[in-house]
Parts: sequence; C-alpha cells; structure tokens
Amino acid sequence: MADLADRPAAAVRSLGELALSAVDRYTGDAMRAPGRAPISYADFGRAIREIAGGLASLGVNQGDKVAILSSTIPEWPMADFGSFCAGAVVVPVYHTNSPEECEYVLKHSGAKAILLEDAAQAEKIAKVRANLSDLEHVIVLTGDAPADTMTLADLRSRGAAEADKVAQERTASIDPEDTATIVYTSGTTGPPKGCMLSHANLLFTAHAYINRLKLHRPVIFQYLPLAHVLARMVSF
Repeated sequence: MADLADRPAAAVRSLGELALSAVDRYTGDAMRAPGRAPISYADFGRAIREIAGGLASLGVNQGDKVAILSSTIPEWPMADFGSFCAGAVVVPVYHTNSPEECEYVLKHSGAKAILLEDAAQAEKIAKVRANLSDLEHVIVLTGDAPADTMTLADLRSRGAAEADKVAQERTASIDPEDTATIVYTSGTTGPPKGCMLSHANLLFTAHAYINRLKLHRPVIFQYLPLAHVLARMVSF
C-alpha cells in the first residue's frame, strides 16, 4: 500500500481511497470515544479493509447500497469507510427511526446489506425484513448477533484473507462523480427524499474546510450534513 500512502490527499479520487491513504500515512490515535480505548490508524485501516473484504464475500458489488443504522460510535465510520472500500453506496438511516421508517429508506434505496448498532436496532429491522426483498444481510456492529444476523467480528473474519486486494481494487475503480452516499432528508413534505452525493462532493467539502481554516497538519473531521443522519471522519 506504499504507493497509495505516498500520494497527497488532493490526488485521491474517492472517500475509500482517502481513508486508505490516511491510515497508511499516519500513526497514533485515529479515533477516541468516551469509555473506549483509542483506535489507532493501523487498527482503523485493518478494520475498514476487512469490512470491505467481508462485504465483497457476501456478494456486495460496486454500486450496491449498504445501509448504516447506528448512533455515532467508532464502529459507524468503520462501517462507513469499509463500505466505501468495497465500492458500495452508503445509505445512512437515522437511528431513532421507527421500523416502518427504516423500512421505507431501505426499500426505496434497495439496500443489499445493513450494518446496525446492536440487538435493539436489529429487532426493528426484524419486524419489517419480510417486506425488504433486496435486503440480504444484516450485520450487528456491537454485542451479540440475533438470529439471521452476523456480528462485525464475523464479517471481518470472512474478509480478512482478501482485505487488501478488495480494498485496493474496488477503490481504484471508483470515479469521483460516482455516488458515494444517499442521504434521506428530514423536514421535507411527504416521504423523505434521497439526496445523492458523489465522492467529489464530499472530498470538495473536506478540502474547503482545510483551505478555509488554514489547516496544515493531520486533521480528523466529524461532521453532520443535514443535521443528523450522516457522520463522516476524514483524515488528511
């Protein structure tokens, strides 16, 4: 991965490629959360590569939709960037949505897999899963996995052998104008609308912050477009 690590942030073409570049360039803590041990760049890089490999092993292909249903915990950006490294389009789902509201977003987006926080969130999906013909896989990020789901550890184990290969090949094939994420809006009339944002859209936003704030050192941003449903960590 040295070739990617040596590339400047401005040269990367996708969010997955950006994350891989960051984890190979930096050392120390990538993420901290109250009550949790810090997560190093090395650990974060291993996680997102293994998640990418695990999703690929489940049949998630480039352009497939992968949903995330969770509050903002360290596993959220792991799931997010792991999905990007698999070439997937991320569909965030607001963590307080009812089962019926989750059903709408998952059905409308055609999500093939969902990574969700815990057994309580899995229970919501279980209530509507029979109505979700496109949803094939449910992965639980923390705690035990209820019936018909798998744990994050299981997913990472499945993807470990092909982790580097999958992440490298999938991110290299992404065009900056490809859709990175579909954010379902709140506060609009009628059902939520899916706002499609490209890799270029989100990379431009991150670069704009760096230029505006005159930041010249490794930075982690955690920001929430549309107020609540989308958390992003971007490292330069």
